[in-house]
Amino acid sequence: MTYEDYCNRVNNRLEQLANELNIDHFTCDTDDYDCFSWHSCEICQRNLAGERYKVIGVSRNSGAVELHEFEACPDCILYVEYGYLDDFIEQ
Repeated sequence: MTYEDYCNRVNNRLEQLANELNIDHFTCDTDDYDCFSWHSCEICQRNLAGERYKVIGVSRNSGAVELHEFEACPDCILYVEYGYLDDFIEQ
């Protein structure tokens, strides 16, 4: 996967989640390390095993705030937080 492919995949997935769940914005919770997982990342959907952290989608509907949690790999945490990856390696 090239860097461009990765960016397109993540941006498309975030847009899809935002549209389906009426999410206003995404934020990351790197303090809450979930675990090592053999499951795919819920953001980039790569099937690489590894650490998983939380990406939180925030919806505001009729004044109520709703949080949606997704398990994300370290690459997606950095991408959601900063919009790019410094050291992306093609896989």
